Amino acid sequence: MSKVLVFSGAVVAILALHLQLGPSPVARAGAPSVLVPIGASYQEDTLAYFSLRALARDTDSLVTIRVLPITYASNPFGISGSERAQNLALAQTRAGEIEAACQTVVGPQATCEAQVVDIQVRNDADNPTLVDQLTGATDGLFILGGDQTIAMQVTANTLLESALAGLYNNGVPIGGTSAGAAVQSRNMIAGYTGNNFAWHALSFGAIDLWYGPPETDGRGLIFGLENAVVDQHVLERGRIPRLLQATQRLPGSHIGIGVDWGTGVRIENADLVTETVGAYLVLIVDQETYGAADTAEYFGPGQVLSIRDVGLHLLPPGGFGYDLNGRQPVFDGTAFAAPDIAGRDRVLTAAAPGAGPLYLAGDLSVTPLGPVTAEFAQAAQAAGGVTVVFAAGYPNGSAANHAANTWAGRLVQLGVADVQSVALTGAADPETIAALLSSAGAVFMVGGRQDVLANQVQTLKDSGIGQVLLDRWHDGAPVLLDNAAAAAAGSWMSAAPPPTDVEIEASDSFLAGHVPIAPGLGLLPGTIFEPRVLYDYLYGRLVSHLAAHPDLIGFGIERGTAIRIDPDGVRVLGEMAVIVFDARDAAHIDSGENGAFAAAWLLLDTFASGENIAVATEAGHKLYLPITVLQDAGSQP
Repeated sequence: MSKVLVFSGAVVAILALHLQLGPSPVARAGAPSVLVPIGASYQEDTLAYFSLRALARDTDSLVTIRVLPITYASNPFGISGSERAQNLALAQTRAGEIEAACQTVVGPQATCEAQVVDIQVRNDADNPTLVDQLTGATDGLFILGGDQTIAMQVTANTLLESALAGLYNNGVPIGGTSAGAAVQSRNMIAGYTGNNFAWHALSFGAIDLWYGPPETDGRGLIFGLENAVVDQHVLERGRIPRLLQATQRLPGSHIGIGVDWGTGVRIENADLVTETVGAYLVLIVDQETYGAADTAEYFGPGQVLSIRDVGLHLLPPGGFGYDLNGRQPVFDGTAFAAPDIAGRDRVLTAAAPGAGPLYLAGDLSVTPLGPVTAEFAQAAQAAGGVTVVFAAGYPNGSAANHAANTWAGRLVQLGVADVQSVALTGAADPETIAALLSSAGAVFMVGGRQDVLANQVQTLKDSGIGQVLLDRWHDGAPVLLDNAAAAAAGSWMSAAPPPTDVEIEASDSFLAGHVPIAPGLGLLPGTIFEPRVLYDYLYGRLVSHLAAHPDLIGFGIERGTAIRIDPDGVRVLGEMAVIVFDARDAAHIDSGENGAFAAAWLLLDTFASGENIAVATEAGHKLYLPITVLQDAGSQP
């Protein structure tokens, strides 16, 4: 879907009810404190929902919403006249959008008025004349999107912050979009550090966390949530890893709330997350219930977050909420207690004795001569015989042959003496390829596009290529499957093309039915693999698989990274991480009124380079290794 206005059924019903009843004649005594974070954008349904909260405060048929542009300035301590005027004009445009959405709620029986309070720099925030505009008949306060670090340098420990705290404590709803949502938690995610991006977010130091004491401006709003940290654009911009690290380092209760584009939610009395509205969903990360935050470590050359047993809940519109204090998802009034996950394993097991190493790589083109390729090359040379580079999943023969020849050249650079390349093209005979692979000393299979390779899987099975890959591995040959080839190794695979607009696809992939799923080669039954998971924001593809096949487990493999499976166990190699999504203990999987996934008690793990996922035991069974076992075994890199 494109990112356009989507009214959920719940909002339509609520709007209709208020149009019938009109504004509340008297504001409720002892009204709850309400936050309404919106993940991004100014969609009419999210603004209308915020206006409903303001309408509940109205006593005079004039719903007054104050709008703050505290996120707008380029410098929190000074501003030119021209910049102030430009920012004010944009803020007034946004206020007009809020006012129009509000008017759809109140109808002809009342009037909405959204007024910009021109506080843009810190001197403004200590100006009594400006701050006094927030008092009195304010029914709602809305913080515009922009830069949350600017907002807090403008606001922290000023008259403005005191006034905002008074409004919040008196039941005036505080809403905001994007940066205006980020400031709504006391401990705030400021952004990324240096040249880090979303795909670096599991690395220690990649996230700028403003978790400072009250007397500083390095924090969120003083009255913001203390029992959770809020992030915005969470699906759209691939921020699940960012929320994982921010939650792990959060003081106190290790709970994260991620709100996506065009989506808002109500948080009442810092306790109940309820009434999601909009295009997508709200995501809850729980690192407290199973002790995930306390046992997490940073491993490997990239100091990557290694964490186990993170609870994950998806809350779309339609009666899906979360009890922050009880740490339980609440769906249609039913609370789901944490399931017993004792004995949880990872499905992947050490290979049988005599097998070679199998590498499942998440796209080695980013580091073509890096540690994963270098290790495979060393194993291939030691195995002897010809190393066959096999390319499949390309839209035409020219691209397939180019890929095969390129990787053959790289293996030669790394010291492999005898390399031959072959590609699955329209002119190639698959059975001839199978015969060539069956005599190879090592096999390097590179996959191009998952949508193309998914259409070739049956050919790979019918010609015997799939069985040959399995046999060569079991018989001792090193086998590497890269990119789309790694995706094909599982029971099922995503048959979607590479995303052309990563952000739209990242959100849309959390909509039921959006991701096409096709049978894989089944080399590793019970599994699903998704390469390039961090870089292309492919978390929704993994969730789509689990919704369709909750008895399976999904492994997301980042670029330059691989899972190695051999008789000694299962280990992560390379540059970054493997992220695991698991629905086998989920209490509930469904979809919301907008088609987005709903889920209670998904589980999530991350494994860094150098970590074992499983090791062989005397009985030959798999053994899932929690972090404490890794430390005791001395296998921390």
